[in-house]
Amino acid sequence: PAQLSVGQEATLEVTLPEPLDPLECVAVVVLPATVVAKQTEDSLTSYQGDLIYGQRASGGQKMQALAVPFRGSRSVRILVEGAQKGVAPGLVLIRSISDPAVVRKGTVATVTVK
Repeated sequence: PAQLSVGQEATLEVTLPEPLDPLECVAVVVLPATVVAKQTEDSLTSYQGDLIYGQRASGGQKMQALAVPFRGSRSVRILVEGAQKGVAPGLVLIRSISDPAVVRKGTVATVTVK
């Protein structure tokens, strides 16, 4: 989702790069501050995640961070909803559960909420 309205829902998809094993990896997703997670397609995963706080020149900004396991699939989908007006990027970090040296960085599309 690149552009949403407040309250509008969209699906954010995170794809596991080759040759990483989907049984061994988890995606740590920092959602753009303009959206909130509603749920993941895996009902066993806590979709609320943790709130982390950052600072911008205009004041505080809160973001949601979620750890989402791939559970054998090459992609995971997160249902998000436009929460506040603005423009914000996100971040994805993919990590192997068994080998802490295996880490890949990705990005989430910048989301504009009007």
